[in-house]
Amino acid sequence: TYSSYKSQNTWKGLVGVTPNGVITYLSELYPGSTSDKAIIRHSNIKQHLSLSRG
Repeated sequence: TYSSYKSQNTWKGLVGVTPNGVITYLSELYPGSTSDKAIIRHSNIKQHLSLSRG
């Protein structure tokens, strides 16, 4: 969608990256006006996360 602030169309997405730089998750792209909270909710990224405890 067009951003008057940036004077161009903008998009947002989520990228999951491990500490050693491996990309593990790519979300869909969303219009730049979409809130970060809405993107996280819609992407279901929580299903792809795992926590290790050491």
